[in-house]
Amino acid sequence: MKLIKPITYKEFIRRRACAVPHCRDRGPRARFEHHPTKGARGNINHDRGWPICDGHHYELDSIGRVTFQKKYGMNLNLTVDYFQNRYRLLHPRGPELVQVDPWREPAA
Repeated sequence: MKLIKPITYKEFIRRRACAVPHCRDRGPRARFEHHPTKGARGNINHDRGWPICDGHHYELDSIGRVTFQKKYGMNLNLTVDYFQNRYRLLHPRGPELVQVDPWREPAA
């Protein structure tokens, strides 16, 4: 048996290319939604994130969410939902250690 090191959703997002159409930058950035409850930045919700490069992250902060979505033809809520579903599909047990038997056929 072999143990596979689990990854969190945050790590999963940071390993992806920028989600903005026609951008394939693999910057180490991830964008997570902020809830304006404490301080200027608010609480960060690490379950509602999507990958974004530094350039687009800066642009999003500069022009705002609504203008950014119109400019790139994106729905950021659907983008987050897509990445959450991909994470759940690839990591159904979440960030736990998973035992893998390399001699066993994968389930269909």
